[in-house]
Amino acid sequence: MAKTFILGPINSVRAIFPAGRVAQRLAVVFASGVILVTLGLFGVDLRRDFRQLESANSDNILWVLSQTEIEITSLEMTLQVALTQDEPNLNEIRKRFDILYSRVETLSISEPYADLRQERRVEPNLAALNAFIDKNVTLIDSPDETLLARLPDLAADTQTARQLIRGITAVGIQSFSIDAAERRDSLLQTIVRLTTLLAALVLVLVGTIVLLIRLNRAMRRSALAQRLISDRMESIVATSLDAVIVIDRDGHIIVFNDAASKIFGYSRAEAMGAEMSDLLIPDKFKAAHVAGMSRYRKTGKRHVIGKGIVQLEGRRKDGSIFPVDLTLSRAHTVTGEIFVSFIRDISDRVQAENDLRQARDKAIAGEKSKAELLAVMSHEMRTPLNGLLGTLELINFEELPPKHRAFMEIIRKSGKLLLGHVNDVLEISRLDVGKVVLNKQSFDLVELMEDVIATQTGRARAGGTELVLAPPHPDLHHVYSDPHRLQQVLLNLIGNAIKFTRNGRVTLEAECLQGRDEVMIRVIDTGIGIPEEDQERIFGDFETIDTAYSRSNSGTGLGLGISKRLTTLLGGTIGVESEPGEGSVFWITLPLMPPEDEVICPVTLPQPTEALTPIIDPITVLVVEDNEINRFVARSILEQEGHTVIEAHDGAAGIAAAQANDVDLILMDISMPGMDGLQATRAIRKLNCASALAPVVATTAHAFPDEIAAFRDAGMNDVLAKPLSRATLRKILADTSDGSSLSDPAPTAPAKAELLDEERLEEIRDELPEEILNSTMIRFEQDATDFFATLPDELDEPLAVQDITKEAHKLAGTAAVFGAKRFRQSLNDLELKADQLDPAALRAQLQDLKECWADTLEAMEKHPRFVTQRVDACEDS
Repeated sequence: MAKTFILGPINSVRAIFPAGRVAQRLAVVFASGVILVTLGLFGVDLRRDFRQLESANSDNILWVLSQTEIEITSLEMTLQVALTQDEPNLNEIRKRFDILYSRVETLSISEPYADLRQERRVEPNLAALNAFIDKNVTLIDSPDETLLARLPDLAADTQTARQLIRGITAVGIQSFSIDAAERRDSLLQTIVRLTTLLAALVLVLVGTIVLLIRLNRAMRRSALAQRLISDRMESIVATSLDAVIVIDRDGHIIVFNDAASKIFGYSRAEAMGAEMSDLLIPDKFKAAHVAGMSRYRKTGKRHVIGKGIVQLEGRRKDGSIFPVDLTLSRAHTVTGEIFVSFIRDISDRVQAENDLRQARDKAIAGEKSKAELLAVMSHEMRTPLNGLLGTLELINFEELPPKHRAFMEIIRKSGKLLLGHVNDVLEISRLDVGKVVLNKQSFDLVELMEDVIATQTGRARAGGTELVLAPPHPDLHHVYSDPHRLQQVLLNLIGNAIKFTRNGRVTLEAECLQGRDEVMIRVIDTGIGIPEEDQERIFGDFETIDTAYSRSNSGTGLGLGISKRLTTLLGGTIGVESEPGEGSVFWITLPLMPPEDEVICPVTLPQPTEALTPIIDPITVLVVEDNEINRFVARSILEQEGHTVIEAHDGAAGIAAAQANDVDLILMDISMPGMDGLQATRAIRKLNCASALAPVVATTAHAFPDEIAAFRDAGMNDVLAKPLSRATLRKILADTSDGSSLSDPAPTAPAKAELLDEERLEEIRDELPEEILNSTMIRFEQDATDFFATLPDELDEPLAVQDITKEAHKLAGTAAVFGAKRFRQSLNDLELKADQLDPAALRAQLQDLKECWADTLEAMEKHPRFVTQRVDACEDS
């Protein structure tokens, strides 16, 4: 086999040179003739091409000289015309001067003009021309008033400069004409020398051919020496660390080296001539191997041959199976086609990989355990914290001395801060172990952003910072994602921006990059900025930046880590761009396109409680809570408000208390040993007593959107987040007393909105310039008019109803921009209900909508925010 591989190149050389001196000489003569003819043609083409190239270069240089003279003439003419005008076109003068500047710069520094610049007659003219440029370049860039005043001086200088350029051009034409002639003579001499050189190369080529003929003869004489090389190759195969196995086309082994014997356990005598499939291939792969070889012999299709390293399994003599790396190739010999395989035992490597994989799995399990431990510890830490903060609610601060009152205020603020840190750690833990489930739905992104701005404005003002919402795209009134998680991200980003911005501006804006398939939301601040080397690590856990405000700002460093995880969970990306001292831009991109069958629904987002809800009449409240401190806090606050409290320490006791007493409200803890709050609520709802109908409010420290649905399914009416406070308890009591619970609201008609949103009108007047406000207002009126004018006569066609809802959705977005509050509400109501109404009811609703538009338009025409603009717009038209 080795002999075959080595003798192959020798046979190729023999094929190039046929036997016989006559044939060799004829081949040499023919090749030399072809080379000579080719060289002659090449010399002719080379001479013609060089002449054309040299001519084109000279023409180009002369053109630039002529063009420079034309440009200064144009500048001079423009200046003469400008001197006769009352309001000359100064921009045209600047343009002409800039073009002339470019031409002069080319003459002054460009390599093709180096010889021209050294001409004795050109050097003083070019220096004077550059002085003209340097003198007037500042004048050209000066304000219009300065340039206008000095136009006469510039015109006089330009006339002088034109004479300088004319002198340079004349010398250039003369110089380049002489130079062109010299270059052509030089080129001709070069071509002659090149031809001579090529002739010499031909002689060398002929000598080389003769040498190759002699080498061919020497190779014939050395053919016998190849046996030694063949023996060496056999030695290499024999001493290889990898198994080398060669089989013929029928699958019989014809080469089996020592390494193969060590790996598979067969001696060479046992392996030679045997079928490889019977000796080395595991039984489960034998049928596939035989089928593959048969397919190759019939069709030539290869699956493993020539495909590089393939990981398979082999079988030893003792029957054990082990992993191998296989490389298979094919070759042709005088006896036919053969297949050469190199096989390496990778048992140790595979074992090491398995060990590494197990170590990785253990590390991952350890991380999950750590995350679960953090979650448990966070929950256990919140229990005493909730008790602490709840107990503070029982203390009447007004009765304390000022000094003690300040101490208690520090305790309350520190407790709330610590509770926030614990909640951040719990949130990270939930995200890392995959326990956060998104609650995606259609919602109004613009409204969500407005709510976020409203909740953070007070905090921004405290630091002298202005918080602004840039006008968003109208399509963002209808998007699809998890609004609660998105609100959490925005609050984190805006909170960070406010924290590191003093007496500046924070702007929230949203932009559709690719429709609603890719929406970018940016939080832009004018704060202290972030160094480039810190911009990657700020999204890590427990990462804080040491800044000028570090003494007045604190935190766990988890906010951005949570935001990054939530953004990724929402299918988006998050990043930052910042310059120290200039501010920062935090951005997120999200897919927010709603599914085709989704309609926008109102979303209730958590809002801060600014004031206590009024006290209601005394009621009986059942408190089901396993933590004694939390029960004490709830009982104390409720009794101070005049209510009767019944306590139960777990779910079973709560069921018994509900059955034994008629209660008006049940406060149900969720996490309790034994029977949890969900199970207890389901059992209470099945009781045959008055308490079975009482509102049940979940009390929990982790009321996430994905869990609220489970609370409602169990029969709960509302959710109250711990720690309990007097304000939150008053609010929940008021909500449940008037039937406004979240899960089971009373079927009441929606309140009729006011015609115009005064606050929005104030904002849009401040946000938009008058001319844009005028044009968009007129367009809004025209769109509304077109909407009613194009309503179909027949309303029983599904396509007609779809068109109506589509246009109503678009018009509602515009109405929201202009503060047409009642009109927008009516359009949203139409969009939601149109496909559920019969033609008569739909026609009636459209008539009501038309009347609402008439009232809205009349109110806008009379409103002081629009009167001036509309009058001006009418006068302009």
